[in-house]
Amino acid sequence: MEGLYRANHKGDSIPALATSVVKPTNYGKRYTYNLRKEAKWSNGDPVTAQDFVASWHRSVSPNSRSGMLISLLV
Repeated sequence: MEGLYRANHKGDSIPALATSVVKPTNYGKRYTYNLRKEAKWSNGDPVTAQDFVASWHRSVSPNSRSGMLISLLV
């Protein structure tokens, strides 16, 4: 249950599944994350970038009840 980042004891973002805290490019429109190679799901399968893409697509889907779409539009 870990994301790309976590907070350290000061509340600053530090890498979790990401290898570093990234800076946006393309005028703030693009973020490129590199994942730790040893990142695995509980069943041993590797965590992939596509897992994150699918999760975000699911969260912002109009059929989702996550409320994420409303949060992103406000």
